[in-house]
Parts: sequence; C-alpha cells; structure tokens
Amino acid sequence: MIRTDLIHPKNTTVSTFVAMGGYGKVFKGKYTQPATEDGPEEEIDVAIKRIHDYDNEKNDRCKRVGREIDILKKLKGNNEFIEPLHIYRAPADKNDQSLYIVMPFVPQTAHGVARNIELRQSADYVEVVVKLIIAQVLSGLQKMHAHQLYHRDMSSSNILVDLDNNFAYISDFGLSRASPLGGNEMLTPMVVTLPFRALELLLDPSAKGGYSPALLDLWGVGMIMWELLTGSSVQGADEIKQAILIINTIFGGKLEFDFWKNYNNGSTKNATAFLEKNQAKLASGTAFPEHITSTSQACQDVLFKLLSQIPDKRGSAAEILDMPWFDDEYVKEALTFLRSNQPASDIDYAQDVDPTAAFFDEIAPRLTEEEFQMTTIKHTSSKTLPSSAPLTQV
Repeated sequence: MIRTDLIHPKNTTVSTFVAMGGYGKVFKGKYTQPATEDGPEEEIDVAIKRIHDYDNEKNDRCKRVGREIDILKKLKGNNEFIEPLHIYRAPADKNDQSLYIVMPFVPQTAHGVARNIELRQSADYVEVVVKLIIAQVLSGLQKMHAHQLYHRDMSSSNILVDLDNNFAYISDFGLSRASPLGGNEMLTPMVVTLPFRALELLLDPSAKGGYSPALLDLWGVGMIMWELLTGSSVQGADEIKQAILIINTIFGGKLEFDFWKNYNNGSTKNATAFLEKNQAKLASGTAFPEHITSTSQACQDVLFKLLSQIPDKRGSAAEILDMPWFDDEYVKEALTFLRSNQPASDIDYAQDVDPTAAFFDEIAPRLTEEEFQMTTIKHTSSKTLPSSAPLTQV
C-alpha cells in the first residue's frame, strides 16, 4: 500500500509520455516508497499529470483544475476515486507555470476494456468484469450524489480499470460541481462528452428544462455499460444526429431527420414531454437489439433502467444497486468493502471552491531548486501507451 504521508516529489521519476489532454500532458513514472518498519523499499507505478497555465483566472481552466482538486480532497479515502498522492509546482523563479499532480497509475480505461476482444470473449466477461465495473461506478456516484456532488462527464474514458485487482475508479472531475440546488442552475450544453450525453440534454441543449445532473450521470453509466457490452459507443456528428442514433441503435426506433426537424421547429421545447408523447414512435421500450438480448434478463434490466428515456424513471444509483443483477456474493463483498469508507460528514460539500492564488499556495507547494531538478519531466519517449493492458484472465 502507498504511504501517502511519505509521498514526496524527490522520490518520483518520470519515464514515459502517456497522453495529451486539453489542459496538458500525462506521464507514467515510478515512485520509490522508502523502507518503513512495515516493509522494504518499494517502487510503485504513478501517473504524473502536468497542467499548464493552471492559474490564469481569466479562463475556465483555473476553475476546473481547482474544482477537480477540491472534490478529490472531499472524497479522500473512498476507493471508487483516484486519490492524488502529491501536488506540487516549480520554484517561483522557473519559467514553468505548470501544476503537477501525482496519482497511482491505472493501466486501462473502460474504453480500452470494451475493445479488448479476447477479454470480451471470455465466459465470465459480462457477469464478472462488466458487473464489477458498473457496481463500483454506481457506488461512487451514490456517495457523490448523497453529498450534492455531480460528475457531469461520465464517459468510458473517465473510468479507470485495474483488471489485476478488480478495481474501477471514477476520474476526471474537471466538469464536476457541488450544488445545493441539485445542479439545475448550472447545466450547460457542454456538459458530458457527446456520445454519453442524455437524450433530454441532446433535445434541449440550453437545459432550460432544469434537468437533474444526477440523472445525467446515470445515463452516462448506461452508455458506458452499453459500450462494455457491445465493444463500441454510439457517436453522432451533432446533438440531433446523436439523438437519432441513440433511438435507432439502442432502442430499435426507425426515425428520420425530418422527425426531429419538426421538434426543433416547435414553439415550445420540452424534451421530457416530447419523449413521453412520442414513445410509440421512438421505440417499444421493451427490448434491446439482438447483441444485447444474449445477456441475462437481470443485466438487461439494469441497462434499460440506466437508459430510461424518461429521466425520472432512472431512479438513483442506490436503487439500481439493489436490482437483482448485483445480488451475488462477490459484488456484495466489493460493495461492503467500498461502503466501509464514506465521505467525511463535517465538510460543506455544496461549497464551491474559489481557486485563488492562496488556494493553490495551500494545496500545491513550490519545490526547491534541488527537488525540482530531481523531478523535471523529460520527454524520454513520445510513444503513447496502448489502450489495453495485458489480458487478465477471468
């Protein structure tokens, strides 16, 4: 186990470039944990996230980085989330305005798992791998939603998967928000990556309907589950094409673009009312395509619940975890372990962070010149790691 009290940048070395993101780069490195009375020196794989221009208060990056760090601090100690090991900055006199976040390295994402053909063909893939991933994600959302925290960007790329130890983690909290009002006041057209965006938001991108971000999160889990079961995601070119693809691909509808054009030309747009009124045209609502119906009925029931076209019918993460599909011993054991840790009760979770200079001074100390020289990221390799780690037999 990583001793977080011993984490220090001087014990961290960087070896491999992993990926480029919108706000910076991610590298894989090694953290050398010093020997303690509990065990010998140990090398541990870590991910180092380098975020550039993080403190420019004139752009959204500053707010998003601050919120992500703040929410991860609030969720500290809960195993459904990746906990930062160390956060630091370069010395003040360096021409490096980056923030460095050191985290445990997790080799895969749900996106990579879904495309691992050999793993997907294994006998227990659906009833072990997929079930455990979805159960852990729902457990994490249950904790977040109970404290008025909303992820708002549930996607297969944001679910990290450690197949060796059967762990799944929710990551990337850049769009997450805390809200005492259930999130209705802050929904924007840009929340949630398009292939994982719920129907009600696709049909009403201005979010004037005041839709629940908790229910948007659950839809995202449904689309992640769909991708894990089918090996591919549903991807349209824009909101309307995405909505058509969802109805036709997932629910077996037979819609043409003109059908949606009539909706868009309407004087009053209420996505939920539209979905309720047109259920017969949108889908039968009782079955999925053939490549899903080969799974157990209990599995399909969970998927159908998560992807309910009427938002309120999705229920809650807690309600879905009580469904029969999750009623087996290894899932119960996993959930018992996860529920043994809960977010602290003495924190104001609804308080949104104000990412000022003082905030970053507190959470990300500047290194000394000697420390920084020991941890400077060098581009020793520009090769991106493969999306799938070696197959773990199940």
